[in-house]
Amino acid sequence: MIPSVPNPTPPAPVLAAPATPTAGFTLVEMLVAIVMLAIITLASTGALPALTRVNQSSAQDQRALLLTRSAFEQARQQLELDFDLTNLAVTMSGNGEGDVTCDAPTLLTLRAENIDADPFVEFMLRRVNLRCTLSGKSRDFSVDIARPM
Repeated sequence: MIPSVPNPTPPAPVLAAPATPTAGFTLVEMLVAIVMLAIITLASTGALPALTRVNQSSAQDQRALLLTRSAFEQARQQLELDFDLTNLAVTMSGNGEGDVTCDAPTLLTLRAENIDADPFVEFMLRRVNLRCTLSGKSRDFSVDIARPM
């Protein structure tokens, strides 16, 4: 005969923990969080147009700086070869791009009386002037170049 195995007692039913009033988020709390997130998002996107304008202005300033540096370097090289030049032959690649235009550079001779030096000594300084227009506003740049020794 087969020995009989006693039936094991079934496990006791697991009782769910009693619900507490603070468990989870309520609908009102979620709505408040969404409204706060929307306010923060709107406040931060309000600054984007101003940042875009600053970025465009900075890009124009950089273009003007590059054009000016190029023109002044070409002027320096030409005056190094012939300090008594009357006209400069400067090419500015990229002129007119990005709402930045620069006029041709002009030369000004700084005579002895302009720089408190002996009037009988030949002039020693040349000033290269350059005017650039950025978004309708003019800016003047100049550099003084001394006679090479």
